Amino acid sequence: MDISCGGRKGGLYRPKVEEVLLQIRPLIERFNGSALSSLVYVLEATSPWTFGHSDRTTRLALQIGRAMELSPGELWGLKMGALLHDIGKLAVGPKLLNKTGPLTEAERELIREHVYVGAQLLEPFAPYRVAVPVILQHHERFDGSGYPRGLAGPSICLEARILAVADVYDALTAERPYRGAFDRHRALQFIKERSGSWFDPEVVEAFLEVCQGPISP
Repeated sequence: MDISCGGRKGGLYRPKVEEVLLQIRPLIERFNGSALSSLVYVLEATSPWTFGHSDRTTRLALQIGRAMELSPGELWGLKMGALLHDIGKLAVGPKLLNKTGPLTEAERELIREHVYVGAQLLEPFAPYRVAVPVILQHHERFDGSGYPRGLAGPSICLEARILAVADVYDALTAERPYRGAFDRHRALQFIKERSGSWFDPEVVEAFLEVCQGPISP
């Protein structure tokens, strides 16, 4: 599996990526899952805007997955991918994650690298390898307009297509430094309007079914 950082050399982010990988991999080797969970909480604690995002996104993604009758193995991969989907943002840093103004092109490039960094962190460790494609593909779009590879339709793994909906919904309904939170109706409408373009229509259908009631633990 090719999970290199796009072959780039130097630039704004490459040294930071390598530094983060070197620092974090020994922690993963020593503490395994407990270290990964702790790293997610450390990351979210650096920004009041994202605290709890991974847990909420995981709960919603699993509800969608159950509604779509995923197997236990698929649900496990979805859970791991959802919980750890933003772990690569450790290479971004809180200053950029909390920026209130418009991002420069270089800053957008750096943030987009989080999918590669997350995949690189987990790929060497067999227990977490199931999460690699989910993390790598959760910003792909159903019509091929996403990143990092412009995958489309069923070329995107189902777990990543599910995570894409859950991730966007939770992000929309939370405050961000650059905008206020969407109410439930507006967020649902946003997702529905992008069914077939950003999102898999079957996943959106399951998501809307789930969202008729409260999001359960």
